Amino acid sequence: MDLRLVWLKLPLLVLALLLGACGPSEREAPASARAQLSGDSPLVGHFREAERQSGVPAELLATIAQVQTRLSMNLGAHDEHDADHEHAPREWGLMAIGSGGLTSADAAALLIGVSVELVATDARTNIRAAAALLKTSGHARGVGAGDGLDAWVSVVEAYGGEALVSEVRALLSSGWKGHDDQGFVVEVSGVGLDGDELAAVQQGLGYPGAIWSAAYSGNYTNASRGAAQINYVIIHTTQGSYAGAISWFKNSSSKVSAHYVIRSSDGQITQMVDDADIAWHDACFNSQTIGIEHEGWVADPGKWYTEAMYKSSAKLTRWLCDQYGIPKDKKHIMGHGEAPDCSDHTDPGSGWNWAHYMDLVVNGECTPKTEICNGKDDDCDGKVDEGDVCNAPPKGYLDEVSCEGIKGWAQDPDAATKPIDVHLYFGGPAGSGATGVPLTADVERDDLCTAIGSCNHGFDVYPPLSLFDGQAHPIHAYGIDSAGGANAELTGSPKSLTCTAAASGVRRHVVDPTSFEVWKLDLFWDALPLGDTEIGKLPEASAWPSAPELVQADDGSPEVWLVDGKWRRHVPSPAVMAAWSLSFDAVKQVPAAEVAALWEGPKLRGRPVIVKDTSGKIEMIDDPMPAPGTAVKAPTPEEAGWGGGAGVSGKPTGSAKHESDAGDVGASCAVGQRPPSGSAGWLLLAGALVPLWRRRR
Repeated sequence: MDLRLVWLKLPLLVLALLLGACGPSEREAPASARAQLSGDSPLVGHFREAERQSGVPAELLATIAQVQTRLSMNLGAHDEHDADHEHAPREWGLMAIGSGGLTSADAAALLIGVSVELVATDARTNIRAAAALLKTSGHARGVGAGDGLDAWVSVVEAYGGEALVSEVRALLSSGWKGHDDQGFVVEVSGVGLDGDELAAVQQGLGYPGAIWSAAYSGNYTNASRGAAQINYVIIHTTQGSYAGAISWFKNSSSKVSAHYVIRSSDGQITQMVDDADIAWHDACFNSQTIGIEHEGWVADPGKWYTEAMYKSSAKLTRWLCDQYGIPKDKKHIMGHGEAPDCSDHTDPGSGWNWAHYMDLVVNGECTPKTEICNGKDDDCDGKVDEGDVCNAPPKGYLDEVSCEGIKGWAQDPDAATKPIDVHLYFGGPAGSGATGVPLTADVERDDLCTAIGSCNHGFDVYPPLSLFDGQAHPIHAYGIDSAGGANAELTGSPKSLTCTAAASGVRRHVVDPTSFEVWKLDLFWDALPLGDTEIGKLPEASAWPSAPELVQADDGSPEVWLVDGKWRRHVPSPAVMAAWSLSFDAVKQVPAAEVAALWEGPKLRGRPVIVKDTSGKIEMIDDPMPAPGTAVKAPTPEEAGWGGGAGVSGKPTGSAKHESDAGDVGASCAVGQRPPSGSAGWLLLAGALVPLWRRRR
């Protein structure tokens, strides 16, 4: 999208702001309770940040994202199937920001001073942009920071239409729990709001129980079709939200429509075109068909094609077939584009369960019963023996919590030979707001081979340096069920960690935030909690390199070196590479003479150790460089001969999905952090030098 288009829309934006200035000068904020936003997803922090900047309630922003995209940035304008799909407006990012008018991505980008591309591709920016649009619309209606949810929900109509207002209001009233693209939780508690406005409108003209919400009259053809003219049912996917499709069919510029739209979450049906009229949904096949749009995206069927929607749609299709004499088979019930020479669309895609859907159409629903472990779909949700009915919970033990490491093991009896995820919480149990870290228990331990019949279920990580403050920190460990069932706190959990540390060596300035990111440093894992006085006692040396540069001589020598100014620093093992998040792919082969020309400095420490003073300055704690030409101990064969492709066992996945152990972990859940370290980095622990041989998650 051309950012220059933003400036063409500036007069419209100014008009919106002027309209806002004409709002009531005095208003009484509606009194309504606030819903509670929680969860361990980083999105929770983004929603709260957007509220601080705009005054738009964070729980409202989160609920809009849940309704519009199910908290996903991987849909919408970036979906390949969506490229020519005309049954929903173009929408951008997590918040499904529109593509036209005063609520467009162009206007949003202008409001917060960023590019349209950033609005479309970055979750944090997308949330801020949506909040800015809602703030502008709220100002025009006399709604602002401090007003209650009832008032702010009314502003949503300008953002996404009446149907979006209805869905947002209903979810805020009942509460909801969702998962982001990485599987982490966002949750909003229920709060009493006024009733669902959309549910009070006229019932549908055709299917009993459908809500009637007419499409724009110029988006379909008036007709008087009877059973002889209605011969097929066409199944579509909206490639957008339920509310977005309804709003789009009401838009005079869309030139498209469908007879029915079905909501993913509960199967609610809105009828928009009378069965007797011809909706514009399948090109040359329109005149003989009934079109049914299903909320969701072809690219993410598991999240959107719910059992509630299958059942509701099948019941509607069954009624249509009975009403108009349509055979209940795949020749007459088909996907968009299956009719010859009509279009190149492929929705609802390969993720649509046609066998299950047609079974529901032909045979109707089963009678739900309590699910038991019997190989049958007792509760009629299309799944057999799901949940915990046949599932044993994980087992394991938190063996040790000390300043040298956190050790234990975990196993899922239902997948006894496969490693499983473990979640560690520092400072409290799951759900308490404590920092949570996912890792994989896959370290081989000889004692486990006999004890539990499989060896690779151990974990052994060193504790975060930020906890080396002399205080007691409870550490909780949970085994994560591999089948998505109930998780279990490991035996021996929690244990307490109390560590004190003082840095030794020199301090080297990490020059800017970019360097901090390039080195993949982390204040939770790598920063000692030292005061300015203690930091100031360390001699200051030259600045830390702005980015890692790894080289290897082209003469066959196995050593890998870090270039540090005029020095070369030996990287002694794959474990040290992993501890520093250095990539084997980044090692460059250079002439041996160039390597030899660099002065040899001390080998790279076993893990990064940083400090941050009260001014925000971040410094790396390092060994001092010797005088040029001073002999440095050569690496041992064990250090030099590790080769370039060795890995580190037990490397965490960084994408573990929290289930029963999930809670409000704030914005500090350390996902995707540095993998384990394995060589000696020296810290003064409670007065004694102890090598840290532990690995990071």
